[in-house]
Amino acid sequence: MIEGESSQELLRSTPENSEESRTIITGGTEGIGKAVAQQFIGRGDKVAICARDKRKLEEMKEGSPNLIAEVVDISDRHAGRDFVYKAGNEMGGLDLLILNAATSGIPGRVETEEEKNKRTDYIFLVNQVAQVALTRAALSMLRESHGTVVFITSGLARLQTQPPGSEEYARSKARIEKYLSNLSTIPENQGIKIFSINPGPVDTRMHEEIIERGPEILAQLSTNAKALGLLRDPEVIGKIVAKLASTGMDYNPETKEYDLPIENASVVDISSENIEFESRPQALP
Repeated sequence: MIEGESSQELLRSTPENSEESRTIITGGTEGIGKAVAQQFIGRGDKVAICARDKRKLEEMKEGSPNLIAEVVDISDRHAGRDFVYKAGNEMGGLDLLILNAATSGIPGRVETEEEKNKRTDYIFLVNQVAQVALTRAALSMLRESHGTVVFITSGLARLQTQPPGSEEYARSKARIEKYLSNLSTIPENQGIKIFSINPGPVDTRMHEEIIERGPEILAQLSTNAKALGLLRDPEVIGKIVAKLASTGMDYNPETKEYDLPIENASVVDISSENIEFESRPQALP
């Protein structure tokens, strides 16, 4: 790959992606999900996204008439399942499922017991039940296409101790990592590539919400990270996620190419070297 080559050029030049792919992305209207969706839309693939904000979905469709964009609250597992079936049918199958949508479930600075119970129930529905339902709905199509499931996880999932207020979020991510790992061992799923991506701390609405109303310690951590420039650019992260998901290959800092095969059921940590590489200005033709 030529240094500075765009992600769209790399995706087009990858042999296994020479044909138009069919991709579903949850939470595709902002942050990482939006950036990933734009990468696939830009290369002319069939793409389906879902989110809760109708206005943002309509904005995504502007200039992309072939984009499937549906209002879906994935906390209703039946709605999520039906979206996968509908999108897969309209696209003529499915090659790639990117499980991006999630809730941070961050508590307010003052929380009643009733509010805590509602919050933890919602985390369970969105970050666990929905991810399982979406994946199960996609499995038959992915078996047929020998496709890929990518889960956007968090580094918090592997910490022994999480910052106060992030425990349920971290546990939910860890449980889906384990679920997908187990899923990959089932014989009939052997043809499906399944892995997780840890994007690291990204400058998204989640961190803004933590700063504005999160528990004091967690809010201070996010404030400090933002002030120090440690929050990663979602546009750059989106480019990287699209490459990892499309090629099934990780970035190699020695060769400066995506040539390291990603093992099934593994977690890929996006490295600072990868971010630096993708942040460089594109070389002129």
